[in-house]
Amino acid sequence: MCMKIKTIRQRNLPLSEHYQVLSVRHGSVLDGVCTACDNCNKIISHIVTVQNRKGEQFQVGLDCAKTLTFSNYSQFSIKVYIFNQVVKFMQQAIKPTTEITLRNECVYAQWEVTRKDGGTDTHYASQFTSQLNEYMPDWRQKLSIHEGE
Repeated sequence: MCMKIKTIRQRNLPLSEHYQVLSVRHGSVLDGVCTACDNCNKIISHIVTVQNRKGEQFQVGLDCAKTLTFSNYSQFSIKVYIFNQVVKFMQQAIKPTTEITLRNECVYAQWEVTRKDGGTDTHYASQFTSQLNEYMPDWRQKLSIHEGE
């Protein structure tokens, strides 16, 4: 079995520095919510804010954040996992056929899926508003929300 070896290249930010992930947020090039990565200078829409030991903060893309935080990878992995869950939830929630309810600091989504045999199944998903606020701050503008009790 062969293993692929990844070459790590130093870009603008030194690899010898320790970086901590502060936040991950979703942007969109179409909405103009993007920036240039402080490490590799590429345009990014998934923006990770990292901080070095001196307190300096940098905005980098997901790939650069993974490289810069390899010594603290578990923290990065958890934040990216939650970020991906928020993005997956929002991809379904923004569809016009999805009913959205806000109740007890949670957003609930419900939608119907037609099976091959013509029957329908009801699917449900939920996401904490605190995670939506952190990872996708403009989520309220993207959803048609029914207030729950």
